[in-house]
Amino acid sequence: MISRGLVLVGTVAAAAYVAVVVHWYRGSPLDRIELVFALKLLLVLVIALHFLWTDGRRLTRALATLRALCERRPALCVATLIAVGIAASFATTPQIAFGEGALGVGYGHDGAIYGTMTEHFAWFKNPGMARFGYRFFAPMLVHYSGLDTFTGYRLLDLVSGALATVLMYRIARDLALAPAAAVLGAALFLVLKFGLKFFVYYPVLTDALGLLLLMAIIWATLEGRPVVYLLAMAAAVGTRENLIVLTVFNALYTLRTAKGSRRFLDAALLQIPALAVFALSRRYPVFPPFRYPGSAFDIARRGVEDFVSNPTMQWMFILSYVNALGIFAILPLLFWRRFTLFLRERYEWAYYVVVSVALSTAGGVDFDRYAVPLAPIAILGMLALTVPADGRIPRLWLYWLAVHVVSMEFIFPWFPEEGFYMSRCAAHAKGLALTYIADFSWVLAAVTFALALHDRASEAAT
Repeated sequence: MISRGLVLVGTVAAAAYVAVVVHWYRGSPLDRIELVFALKLLLVLVIALHFLWTDGRRLTRALATLRALCERRPALCVATLIAVGIAASFATTPQIAFGEGALGVGYGHDGAIYGTMTEHFAWFKNPGMARFGYRFFAPMLVHYSGLDTFTGYRLLDLVSGALATVLMYRIARDLALAPAAAVLGAALFLVLKFGLKFFVYYPVLTDALGLLLLMAIIWATLEGRPVVYLLAMAAAVGTRENLIVLTVFNALYTLRTAKGSRRFLDAALLQIPALAVFALSRRYPVFPPFRYPGSAFDIARRGVEDFVSNPTMQWMFILSYVNALGIFAILPLLFWRRFTLFLRERYEWAYYVVVSVALSTAGGVDFDRYAVPLAPIAILGMLALTVPADGRIPRLWLYWLAVHVVSMEFIFPWFPEEGFYMSRCAAHAKGLALTYIADFSWVLAAVTFALALHDRASEAAT
């Protein structure tokens, strides 16, 4: 059994640290960064301490009640999650206050480019910077909505985040998870650090729409909806071009689940429209690129070479995954044998994991945001492996949910200055901000391991 005294000492030390931080708090950018780190540290240890020191009988009864509600009213549960998530995001998260455009500050870095594309949208006339020049779909939607840039993107992001959460529930059900487990999966997905909260924080990006299209492609694949798949893939080509790799995911799923020799032809033919749209969008871009940094292959090759030859970048990559995915960067490693078997039985998902990791090493240094596509399979895989088929949610999952909410900073205030934004990303954090991310990652890994080990020991004892 895990030493309760050790966790208690750590909790007391964290509480003392929070008291010191609050005492010396003056509202400077570094004070804000340290305060969020200290509160996260304390709450994660408090959650672990509660799990180790209580028997969980009351929680077991509460979980049974929640399970019954999810069985009877799953749509209501998911809708409530989304409403609470949106309210919490707006209550704790302002819009960034850097990156200037036509409406003033608040565009951010890449957002300044997307804002210009939106405000000066025209078919095949105005130049755009490659690779941004190919991502016309979100700027087009906001431009033709008639709303100003900030309002249009904020609305698009909220709708995208909400629908992506609904699709997370549907995909969980397609993987034969019980309604209660599927609702839990939707909750874990909703609170991702670079999910809904980030969309409110940094609205002028294509991340939210790209995530929705990713989930739509997966859902359409699993449910055998070719029209939805083709429409989502066509939109994805103009939103986040890396989603084109999901054509292979779709084909592999068809080959694994369909019957007869014709499945090979069907799997290949279904990808032709998506690949044709991709080729046409490159041959006739809506925003003709005025700067060509090289072919996509050259860019990817340089990215991989930089990654392989740079140990610092590799360390940032690991930290970014823990920072963006929280416990779901750790749990698949703790359960690696079972998780590997889960992927082996569903080899389209194994492809999905491999290609997502590979693309995140080749696409630049925004590793934190690039890790988000791995969240659905990490969450769904762990739920499939640890939640019984009848939907009884183990007590451990309630604590993992609490740890996840805290580590993803969903309930913590964020601040609008550029320095605070950079400190949320392991790939961009510097100095003490990076140290805080690294320290918290180690604590999170230890707590995740401790909870799993204690739960296993408790089951063995009974």
